[in-house]
Amino acid sequence: MVALTSPVSYLNAILVHAAIELLSNPELSIQQIAENRNFHSEYYFRKTFQKVTGELPSKLRKCFDGKNLKFLLTTGKKRAIMYA
Repeated sequence: MVALTSPVSYLNAILVHAAIELLSNPELSIQQIAENRNFHSEYYFRKTFQKVTGELPSKLRKCFDGKNLKFLLTTGKKRAIMYA
């Protein structure tokens, strides 16, 4: 998980993790997912998503096979997400 430094960081981490499940639905655009998770713009969603996970949402979406994420995300700060 992310080292949290503020309430906004905590909330963003929760919203991003909730968005990961939506990425498994190819019928939803990144914009629709951003709106669904109450981000004010797709740009801010992408930027926040990358800060939390270390990857862009579009790259993570490519890792979904059905509803199972086959990919472990890691960054220099040792953040990781595994979703199954």
